Amino acid sequence: MSIKDILHIIVITEIGIFRVVVIMREVVLGRTKISYMMKRHYKIQQLAILKLKKNSLNEVQFMKCECAYCKNNNDFDIPSDIIESLENGNLVLFCGGGISTESKIVFPNSFYETICYELDEKPIYSFSNLMSRFCELPNGRKKLIKRIRDRFNYIKSFREIYDSATRFHRELSKFYMIDTIVTTNWDDYFEEQCRAVPIVTEEDLALWDSSYRNVLKIHGSVNSIGTIIATDEDYERCYNELSENLIGGKLKDILATKTVVFIGYSFGDEDLNKILQFVKDKMQSYTPHLFIVTIDKNLNEKVDYPSKSIIHTDGTFFLHKLNNYLVGKKYINTLQGEEVIERKYSELVTAHSLISDMEIEKFPNNLYTLFYQDGMIHAFERFLEMRNSGIYYRPGYIYNVSSGYKEKIKDYHDKKTYFDEMYFEGYLSGLVALLMNEDELNGLPFYCKPPDEFFVELTDYLESIQNNIESEYSDYAKKFVDEHNFEGLVWHHTPYG
Repeated sequence: MSIKDILHIIVITEIGIFRVVVIMREVVLGRTKISYMMKRHYKIQQLAILKLKKNSLNEVQFMKCECAYCKNNNDFDIPSDIIESLENGNLVLFCGGGISTESKIVFPNSFYETICYELDEKPIYSFSNLMSRFCELPNGRKKLIKRIRDRFNYIKSFREIYDSATRFHRELSKFYMIDTIVTTNWDDYFEEQCRAVPIVTEEDLALWDSSYRNVLKIHGSVNSIGTIIATDEDYERCYNELSENLIGGKLKDILATKTVVFIGYSFGDEDLNKILQFVKDKMQSYTPHLFIVTIDKNLNEKVDYPSKSIIHTDGTFFLHKLNNYLVGKKYINTLQGEEVIERKYSELVTAHSLISDMEIEKFPNNLYTLFYQDGMIHAFERFLEMRNSGIYYRPGYIYNVSSGYKEKIKDYHDKKTYFDEMYFEGYLSGLVALLMNEDELNGLPFYCKPPDEFFVELTDYLESIQNNIESEYSDYAKKFVDEHNFEGLVWHHTPYG
């Protein structure tokens, strides 16, 4: 995403620390968005200092960043079982609140701490017991649900907070091979950011095999308040039902057949303790080996589970390193045009509007350009809508889809349905654009004059259509214009053909 202007930079030196406040204006889909990067603390060495060792002038060292986002990014060796499971599509993530709203980079206080403060209680109770105490208030259950919804609504109302709460989910979205997530979180971030279908009730299991990605929400969802598991009574009912119902059966199947990585839990986390106890009780002598990614350095000693590996690092950093590995091995496709595609989309919509305002009767060729632009617009829109499913990052996906559209283009040309031909030329150009770098995208043609002329600059295009040379295509467009009344109409190609 390109940054158009840096409006203000304040740098204050405080005992060897830079406090940088940057206010940047970004142009996204034609709208101006103000984003703030505030109170980011970096040591001077982490910002600018490169240390050159003796006899090794080319060796560059960077000190580890200690800001809130990076201080827990501890390097680690990726276990071979995780690599193999990723490559085979057998890795499942089991996610807790630490990768979402309960992270300290999202809120200074957890939901548990907030309820403690409201009840004027010390943090000596389990999560579920504290929620039960809250529900003992008049209309307590109703008030608790309201507190939960208010917290999520507050997060969503501030883009900066929401972006922090969904860092993990956005990083995960490219992992097309991870199609199953299990979570104890109530939020809907896996649905919004990873295009996962929520599986909350037994009836939802009918959708399991028809989705790009599923998220099994064993503690309910904020979008279905009757399913939320919060109190002692809720937990007891939940785990009794998991022992018998179809959701529990699916969970046991996942634990028995997949490689499971727990992320976002810490020592004392009631959710983690109950889940591990559930696994031990139900799997017994077949308890699977589990991986636990955590920033809690005490977890290994205090978690009672016989077969586990602890990875001490941040959950988002864990995914980031996996992503780099998969990109290096070409298991995840790199889309060079991704960062600027929204800007090109905005420019394309503006160009389409300019052509739409011209008289079709005077310039019949504009129908080809309009339909060509419609195709490219639809290709961009589908990518922007569907990229969080991960399918565009699957190696070979864009090539295979493009091959299908090449066949469509040939078919429509042979049928002499030239408007459809140019629509799919535009769609194909939009797909190929995803593989272009920024310099190549600056040369992406928005205008066409079939059969084989494409233009980047509007002035070049207008000059060409004013010096029109008769062809099968121009005759087709002129005949169409002569046979139709264009007054008050805007011609548009729908996203199918």
